[in-house]
Amino acid sequence: MSMEATALTRFVLQQQPYAGLHARHGGQDAAPSRAVVAELVALFLFQVVQAMRRTVPETGLLGQGFAHELYTAWFDQEVARVLAHRDELGLTALLQRQLEPSRAFRPAVPRPAAALAAYRRQLATPPPPLVWPVAGTLSSPFGWRHHPLLGTPHHHTGIDLAAPAGTLVRAAAPGRVVFSGVEAGYGHLVILAHEDGYQTYYAHNAENLVAVGEEVARGQPIARVGSTGRSSGPHLHFELRQHGQPRDPLPWLAAKRSQVGAASGR
Repeated sequence: MSMEATALTRFVLQQQPYAGLHARHGGQDAAPSRAVVAELVALFLFQVVQAMRRTVPETGLLGQGFAHELYTAWFDQEVARVLAHRDELGLTALLQRQLEPSRAFRPAVPRPAAALAAYRRQLATPPPPLVWPVAGTLSSPFGWRHHPLLGTPHHHTGIDLAAPAGTLVRAAAPGRVVFSGVEAGYGHLVILAHEDGYQTYYAHNAENLVAVGEEVARGQPIARVGSTGRSSGPHLHFELRQHGQPRDPLPWLAAKRSQVGAASGR
């Protein structure tokens, strides 16, 4: 980097809007002001203009030597600053948006004490014994992941079990059907209510085989595997919730995946 560019960088970083930024926001990260971002863009544009100038043969109109280089550097800096502050290229606005703290991916991690309390509550009232709702392959576990369709960070509130379309989906535990219909994102969805505020969700079904109000037994067929809603292929999206809060169902499912509907003769 040239001496002029280095000096400009120091100038930008020493400006009050940037230097006082951390203190004004209580020590938390914050996006730089537009003026600061414009100066950073000007630094970039200055380098671009300098690179372009080196491709043009010198005419000698402004002389040669140190005076010529100093004059052209000042001229190029001013051109770069005007372009950055007018932002006719859109670079300043683009950089400022990218520097906003809200743009950063920061998963909402519960505080250790709250997470431990929730875990203890769940241990105190465990869900009913669960059997595997479908004979399939675990394709996506519970927790944070990149969404397979959107490509963005996403908290997966259940597990995905890949299986051929039309495969029977069975109730993981005895319960009552409280929803059987179509829900945004879930596609064809069945929700069963169980004891102690637990519910199980069965989503992306090709068709639902039960109606609201029915009492179902563990292992009873309630749907068929499909790819309805926001889905990348045939699979069952299975959720375990307690009082509306998603829980990882894997620790509570039967040890052997072959135990699909083992407790029911249906």
